[in-house]
Amino acid sequence: MTSSFTIIDSLKSPMDKVNENNFCWNLNNMNFNEDLWKRILIPVQIPKYSSLDQLEMESQKVLKTDVDRTRAEEMTEIEREQLEILLKFYCKEHNCPYKQGMNEILAPFILMVRYNLPLNQVYNYFEGFIDHLLPTMFLDKDFRPLKSMFMILRLLLRYHEPRISTFFHDNGIFPEIYATSWFLTAYSSKVGNLEALFLIWEELIIQNDPLHTIYLGVAILGYFKNFILANEGSLIPQTILHLPLNDANYIREIIQKAREIKNKMPFSLHIKLKSYDIFNLDKINYINEELEMQFCLNIMPHEVLMREFPDDKICSCKNNDCDWCKTKEKKVPLIIIDARTQSEHFQGVFPNSIILVPEAYDDHNIIIDFPDQFLEMRGIYHFCLLASKELKGTNFDLKDDNQDEEDDPNIVQNMVQNLFQAFLLKGFQYVSIVNGGYSRCHELAIKNNLPIEGHDKSICQLCTPNKRRISDILTDLMMGRVVRAFSDDKCKTPRMIDIDALRSDPLTSFFACKEYNIKQEKILNDSLCLIVTDISVIVGEIDEVDKEADPYIIKQLKIKNLVKIKSHKKLKNVIKLKFKGADKAFYYFMNSVSDAESCLRSLSRNYAELSMKI
Repeated sequence: MTSSFTIIDSLKSPMDKVNENNFCWNLNNMNFNEDLWKRILIPVQIPKYSSLDQLEMESQKVLKTDVDRTRAEEMTEIEREQLEILLKFYCKEHNCPYKQGMNEILAPFILMVRYNLPLNQVYNYFEGFIDHLLPTMFLDKDFRPLKSMFMILRLLLRYHEPRISTFFHDNGIFPEIYATSWFLTAYSSKVGNLEALFLIWEELIIQNDPLHTIYLGVAILGYFKNFILANEGSLIPQTILHLPLNDANYIREIIQKAREIKNKMPFSLHIKLKSYDIFNLDKINYINEELEMQFCLNIMPHEVLMREFPDDKICSCKNNDCDWCKTKEKKVPLIIIDARTQSEHFQGVFPNSIILVPEAYDDHNIIIDFPDQFLEMRGIYHFCLLASKELKGTNFDLKDDNQDEEDDPNIVQNMVQNLFQAFLLKGFQYVSIVNGGYSRCHELAIKNNLPIEGHDKSICQLCTPNKRRISDILTDLMMGRVVRAFSDDKCKTPRMIDIDALRSDPLTSFFACKEYNIKQEKILNDSLCLIVTDISVIVGEIDEVDKEADPYIIKQLKIKNLVKIKSHKKLKNVIKLKFKGADKAFYYFMNSVSDAESCLRSLSRNYAELSMKI
């Protein structure tokens, strides 16, 4: 045994049996960057094996079949023997069964032996390549990292190539159909030209990014987009199978396109994808569950605030050397579209955001036409939709029949999804949502003392009010006023209510509010006053033009007829009152959470005292 890595005595270099003219590549002509590989791929010392019997394994038959058909027209018999033995050795060393795909990755390295590359170095390249780019792909029996790659590919396609994404979706063409061999073999099984293949592999090493394999997939589909879309849906898998990936010039252009795709993205979109750590088998189930809940890419609140407040520092580093600071100068044109309800806009909005008109919640045509105002920006600007909070997945059941409709409102999520579909329908690239919605952005803004337009802690459901606030205007309007009222027992005879007498009653409370439409999550415009007495709830309307005029009493409802008193599950300054005999419940948007709590306490106390008297 003269070699430092002799597996069996008969293993010899096939250099004298190969006609180099039969091959389209050689290490010199393709400028194989050996120094790059040596620098990045860590050599491993390989122990000697004296016989093939020491490497027998359960999957021997499958391995042998795959070896026989791997690059069938290129490899010699001795090279196949080397391929088989090194595959067995790898599986023994890593205590894993043989998996299809290993053979396609190892074969190009085996062919390097023809050009005097030592076999031990060939193995080191192979092992290092897998450890570097596909570290646990072949260690997981269910190929769960591969599933992650498919889901990320779909998200990236929807972001960068919405036409392809929609076409594939409509025709039932899933990544499993066309991308399995790409990702499982790092494109080796579909790129026969070794010069072109090594261009891809060296790019993957240079990028040092486990997701760059997926970006190359997006680039391939985008590069051949017109060719692909010119075919019928049923022919697409075969069309992709026969893409001309052996042309090194095409591959160079595809590599450049993949770089441009990544560079065009807002920084945090890629960071969010990398955070999934898809080759971590301890977390892979959780990762895949989360990816399954994503219908589009998520931009992180940090980047949103960086764009909204470009002159402010929004990180804790001292030397401006963190990733956020380094990418701050990267000018990505970003438009934030605030799709929350009108009532939530009262909590505050971020500067330079585009506010969705409240009428969009009533008219679906407004949603469909909404992207038209940005047509000239299509393909240039990135559009990010802001919801109230973290969105649930599109496959998640948003409505629980065991809950009241208002307990789990989903209209903001529905609106965001409808807007997203409207942008896709109009052919817009670069559409995403804000991860965590306004809630996360609000938290980060408060932490960094950034101004939020119209933000008032006393009515912001995300802030904790320190004390109850009584509306000055309510006091001005209600003191000393005498108004008419009708009782809820449908008596048509008007009677006078002495407001002065009510103000002197310790059991009477006054609250400024507005009526709230629970289905549309919209605050109605009329300003109201809610008067809670010991026996009734009086609702009065304030004249917006003449605020000194007497409030007009809309309704008077008896507390003894209350059947439900509660605050909204998520909007704590919205209260729900339901009375016996009424067709529907009444919802009121109070000026603050403390007002809502105080109103509910007064109602509960007075109702309890009335019940004791009955």
